[in-house]
Amino acid sequence: MKMTLDYLIEQLIEKRDQLGGQVEVRIAEQPSYPLQSSIAGVVSSDDIAYLEEEKPIVWIAEGSQCRPNPYAPNDIWNEF
Repeated sequence: MKMTLDYLIEQLIEKRDQLGGQVEVRIAEQPSYPLQSSIAGVVSSDDIAYLEEEKPIVWIAEGSQCRPNPYAPNDIWNEF
């Protein structure tokens, strides 16, 4: 299943309601060697002049790896 912007926002609103709006958000990547990173920002294919996508795409840009522990918990992917 592709992640849509509406579904992502729905999930984020659920977590905000559960945890509050000031909780830190990170990206977990690579289930076989899980790492965690901060989020640098959000941009769409419409914002980048040379991209000619058939349909717009929203990108969440990875920031820097979290320190002192760059590893994400393996159990994150058990939720999907």
